[in-house]
Amino acid sequence: MLQVKAFDLSVDSHDIISSLPWENCAITLRNAGDLGPSGFDQQAMQRRNALLAAQTILPQLRTEHALAHLLGCKQVHGLRVLMLCEPGIARVFEGRLFLTDSGQSELEIDELPALGYKGSSAGFCASYQADGIILKESFAAGLSLSVTVADCMPLFVKAIDQEGKQWRALLHSGWQSTGILAVALQAIASASQQALSLSIMAGPAIAVQDYPIPFERSRLFAQRFGEQTVSLASDGRYAISLLQANIALAQGQANCQRRPFSQAISVSSFQYASDSTASSGYLHSFRRDGAQSYGRMLAIFAGQAEQKPL
Repeated sequence: MLQVKAFDLSVDSHDIISSLPWENCAITLRNAGDLGPSGFDQQAMQRRNALLAAQTILPQLRTEHALAHLLGCKQVHGLRVLMLCEPGIARVFEGRLFLTDSGQSELEIDELPALGYKGSSAGFCASYQADGIILKESFAAGLSLSVTVADCMPLFVKAIDQEGKQWRALLHSGWQSTGILAVALQAIASASQQALSLSIMAGPAIAVQDYPIPFERSRLFAQRFGEQTVSLASDGRYAISLLQANIALAQGQANCQRRPFSQAISVSSFQYASDSTASSGYLHSFRRDGAQSYGRMLAIFAGQAEQKPL
């Protein structure tokens, strides 16, 4: 049975970054400024480099060339995931949500042709459009993962198979890219071909009480992920829960998951931040601050290798 547990961020008024319950996981705060956009952006990279040098929570990233070891894709609110498990090659997995002839929602997951690349993994990822990255630890234990968020939910995933092989993933789940968790779990299962034990942690995102949306969109969300993901807000509008949708996906019980998970996939725990981005002043929020004023936080799943600090 899936164990679901909430946690609160521990934040002081001058903090620029907050640790998360898992080792080597953190998220920047509003005090750190705007760490976006995602992908390759020269000004954003300069801001991230300054942030990494200033923070002390992740010492392995306080290095002169930290960004060379920090992977993040150009996010497009989609269902595509990169997997790096050998030098110079990236496997690509993508989900597609559609309605069947009977009017039911279904999530189809395919593996696309693998991509070859030269140069650094960080440079390749920054120029590629995807909303999540999976790393095989034996190949990339020293690399770190990142996504930018400003209401969307950062999802951290750890997996280990029967042979002891380990994977690490960081995903970007907004209302359009919800479903990406199922894509990542299937991708890891495909790569492992062994029974898997997985844990999931969700960083801070917009909570259901702060997320009213048009009725038509709420119906689409419920059709995809279940009625428990939609509620009636206090102002009479409907609201959606990214949290409940991802819990359903972790259990293989979302409406769109017509084909149940293989018995080889076992998710034992789901931790989540109770802090809502829209109602927590120490977090960035697109909904609260608007398109002209919002900033983006950087969620980080750091690697193990420590380098000489600045």
